[in-house]
Amino acid sequence: MTSNNFEAVALNESGSQLIVGPVLPPELERHIFELAASQFPDIAPALALVARRVQHWVEPLMYKKLGGMGTAFRPPIYELISRKMVKQPQFDKATANACHVLLIRVQSSLAVEILQGCRHVSHLFLSFEDIESEDQERLLTLIHDLAVERLFCDALKLTSPLCVTEAEFDHTYLVNLTHLNISSLPLRSRNWSKWKNLALLPRLTHLALQASTLDLAEQILKECKKIWLLILFYSFEFEHDGEYYSAFRTPDEGIMCDRRIVQMPDMDTMDWIDDWKKGDTDEEDFWRLGEQLQRREA
Repeated sequence: MTSNNFEAVALNESGSQLIVGPVLPPELERHIFELAASQFPDIAPALALVARRVQHWVEPLMYKKLGGMGTAFRPPIYELISRKMVKQPQFDKATANACHVLLIRVQSSLAVEILQGCRHVSHLFLSFEDIESEDQERLLTLIHDLAVERLFCDALKLTSPLCVTEAEFDHTYLVNLTHLNISSLPLRSRNWSKWKNLALLPRLTHLALQASTLDLAEQILKECKKIWLLILFYSFEFEHDGEYYSAFRTPDEGIMCDRRIVQMPDMDTMDWIDDWKKGDTDEEDFWRLGEQLQRREA
């Protein structure tokens, strides 16, 4: 076998190699390499070294997912040097190929820089402690221009003016969304007046809420005509960012009997990361689980 193709190799009478010819058709060869890179991502970098054409096949799969938590990134597109995040050689290649992006407790300015390097992001997971005001509109513009379809975020923090106490959800930049997971619902925002613009998202069919109320769930189903799966996460009482949350499982009665509603236990941060990793695989992420539970209850 040479680095240029899968070839049958024999020895002639002098003992030197004699290339017999390709063993596999190019389409099958590509399928095998792509399948191997998808199923065994740890060996993908080694596969990319086999030949230039294999590199072209494998690299989009190697860099399809891009994750960052604090100052740690995979692939390693930044390195913390003297308290400053410095771009690494992989940055351009990794961001250009990234389709699934997860950013947890990453500086909002870095999030902007990363998304500016992307060409198309279908799945985006954003969890910020703070968003700098100058980064907010840039992030929203990028989410729109990248045609993000699945978004996990604190939707009020991301879309509303940062200094406004009585903020409302703004749909303007999120019109491409089909799936939205709203990660935070403080007590003061659990009413339809804050979320009425959800009804203006033209493609939204899947919605997930943390710590919802019966009234809010009922209004969502009444006003958002295209939603056919509403996942309500429940958990024990807890406090986050000075806000009190209480979201126990609601008895299956009244509006909770609506076939569009599925209740699921909430997850911690590491479980959410594991769930995000399943988004482009055959494994069951929480959206697929919700659909499965919905079919089971039908």
